[in-house]
Amino acid sequence: MPLLSVPEATYYCGRYRKRRSRPHSSFRQFGRSLRVGDSFAEGTPRFDEFRVDALREVERLLFSAVSNYRRSHDLLIASASPWSHVTMYYSSFFAASALLGMFGNWNIGRHAIIDVLVSSPGTQRLVVRRYTSSYSGPHEFFWDVFYANIAALAPDINPGLRFAISPVSGSVTWQSDTRNDINYDSHMASRSMGSFQGSFIRGRIPSTLPGTLNTQFRVMEGVLQIAISFAKKLKIRTDGLDHLLPAGRRSTKIRQLIFAPSVPALPASLKKSAVIG
Repeated sequence: MPLLSVPEATYYCGRYRKRRSRPHSSFRQFGRSLRVGDSFAEGTPRFDEFRVDALREVERLLFSAVSNYRRSHDLLIASASPWSHVTMYYSSFFAASALLGMFGNWNIGRHAIIDVLVSSPGTQRLVVRRYTSSYSGPHEFFWDVFYANIAALAPDINPGLRFAISPVSGSVTWQSDTRNDINYDSHMASRSMGSFQGSFIRGRIPSTLPGTLNTQFRVMEGVLQIAISFAKKLKIRTDGLDHLLPAGRRSTKIRQLIFAPSVPALPASLKKSAVIG
């Protein structure tokens, strides 16, 4: 069973308790230290520590997903539109990672994942196992795992958003492939700028976004809405963002740190620079 069910995840996430026995640390580095066969059984300190670290990571990923969503809009000008696409991709990637994590599933690299061995509340157990995939790149591998496993949640997802948990055009690597085309091929990036100039109207987002940028925007919004909806339903609340000001709820931090700030003004010296002029 790759994922916890919604009632099982409600139990799993709802029993989060801040632990002082171990300082905050990198969940990614922790995952890399694990080996196939390692497990976490409910009722043990190891399980409790894993759950704390994992749910902190979920909250950080959600914050990053919303931040990238917001900043992708700042980049909706022709010259920056390729980077807007890349930023949308990462919003989708972070939201998808958080979504799997809420339900006990993590990609930890080296073709290994953590998923659910026993799901029943009171005896929950997660295990590290090898995952067979034909994709070797880390992002391609992630999307292969995501699409294969997230389908189990389809009945609990708003029908209008289910498109976001299905591969685009049947390709599990569409998002990462398209991001790579834009990010690493200047010819493709330049062509996307031209397409953007030919169609974009600021008051009509996303309908006037061209081609793949339009698709990436819709997928990003869909995955993000699903992840946030489940985060609210499962009552994800940790201390993973406590070091960020202002103090208080995640919603307050998102409002003030992500949506309130404007983009810094460009220094006059740079605008006059011979390097770019």
